[in-house]
Amino acid sequence: IPQNLKVKYTQVFNRYDRAKTGFIQGSQARDILSQSRLAQQILIQIWNLSDIDNDGRLTGEEFCLALYLCDLAKDGVSMPESLPPALVPASYVRRRSSMLQSEVVDSKQTAFPISSVSLEERKKRNFEQGRQELERRRQELQDKLRREQEERRQREVAEEEKRQRERMEQERKKQEAMERLRQQQEAIEREKEAQRKAMIEKRLVSHNKSET
Repeated sequence: IPQNLKVKYTQVFNRYDRAKTGFIQGSQARDILSQSRLAQQILIQIWNLSDIDNDGRLTGEEFCLALYLCDLAKDGVSMPESLPPALVPASYVRRRSSMLQSEVVDSKQTAFPISSVSLEERKKRNFEQGRQELERRRQELQDKLRREQEERRQREVAEEEKRQRERMEQERKKQEAMERLRQQQEAIEREKEAQRKAMIEKRLVSHNKSET
């Protein structure tokens, strides 16, 4: 790793290793490496190459290696299947040699934490999206029910107003019919009264003539 890049990567490591433990946990490293926006499969390859001792966390040297591999990947460089000897940190050369000689090397590499965590995040995101979709549908159903209730209420009000108008119209016609009948009866009574008076006058005239 070029010295100027190693200095920059080390500064990033120190910024995150505030407790000065000498390493960064896998979950924290996941978040940092994910900022590169590389594909998950590439990040898994970078993690497997960088976590040399397969302990699920990154030391300062491993972290610098991971950032360097991220930069290479962003430049279009394909990740190798195994870490080239030139990139193995010096402090790991003797340890790796000793492990190979004693045949205690565990060939199973630690999975990049982003894989399982991303799956969990996807589950949470899918759950939240599902909950929001259910809430949206529930709200739409409530709105639909409210609209239907309001439309039904308006129809009932309109029908009641129509019935009220019909009753008022029937009552008006009834009153008009009764008024016409009353007027007819009054006219008949007036006619009868006029005839009665005429007969009385006629009799009086006839009586006066007979006396004379």
